[in-house]
Amino acid sequence: MWPVLIILFCLGALYYKFRYLPKRKQIDELFNSSLAYLEKVEGLVRRFDATITEVVELEYVKSLNYTENNNQIIDSILTRNALDELDTAVFDMGEIPEYLQVLQFTDQYGSHCYVTVYDKDETWGEPAILKIYKP
Repeated sequence: MWPVLIILFCLGALYYKFRYLPKRKQIDELFNSSLAYLEKVEGLVRRFDATITEVVELEYVKSLNYTENNNQIIDSILTRNALDELDTAVFDMGEIPEYLQVLQFTDQYGSHCYVTVYDKDETWGEPAILKIYKP
C-alpha cells in the first residue's frame, strides 16, 4: 500500500510542477512587465507636466482601443469628472493595434489626477501621454 501512495504522491508533484508552475511564472512575468510599464508612465507624467513632482498610486482605470471617437468620449468624461460614465459609455471595438489607457494617480498635493496614455503594437512599451486631467 505504501509504495502505491508514494508513487501517487510523486505523480501528483510532477503534475503540479508541469501544470501550475509555468502558469505562475507567466503571471509573475506579466506582473513584473506591468510594473515596469507603470514606472515608465510615471516618469512620462513628471516630464509631461513639470508641476507634477510626485506620482503616487498610479493604477489602471480603463483600457480600450484607440480611435478618435474613443479619445473624445474619454476626454469628455474626464473633463466633466463624470467617472461613473466610464462603465456605461459605448466605445468603438474591434481589432485595432492602437490602445488608449486611462490611469489614475495622486500628485504631491494629494490631488486625484487622471492621465490618458497612447500605445500601439508596433512600439509596445513606449507609451505616450496624451493628456493629464487635474482637479
